[in-house]
Amino acid sequence: MTPLLTLTGAIAQVRRPDLGGAIPHGIWARANYLGWSGSYRATRDLFQLIGDAHDEDDAYGPRHPDTLIAWHQLARGTGRAGDPAWARDLFAELAPVRERVLGAEHGDSLDAPHGLAYWTGQAGDLGTWSPGPGSPPA
Repeated sequence: MTPLLTLTGAIAQVRRPDLGGAIPHGIWARANYLGWSGSYRATRDLFQLIGDAHDEDDAYGPRHPDTLIAWHQLARGTGRAGDPAWARDLFAELAPVRERVLGAEHGDSLDAPHGLAYWTGQAGDLGTWSPGPGSPPA
């Protein structure tokens, strides 16, 4: 069994009811380590699993700030794994959700448009990107 499949099984088994269904910190740490070590596909896949593990029925639902962090890391890992267009699309979905959930001035809300702009450029779509409302003129 591969380490990623082992972690997949671990996620399904270790969601902690006493933490409202949260994923233990050790799994987050492993996902981050995979990204830091250059295993971008593995980190992408693990953050996908972490994000998918949270549903409407637990305290850490799909709009919880920690779940949004997992989706951010998924988008980043997707781009680093070689799919900048998909990373761009993920950031395009994430940016308005973060702004709605966290507020327009929250640091994570401000970071999502940066990811969108970066991966738009990496995807070669510079002509398709346009600043959002309230952005300074070019």
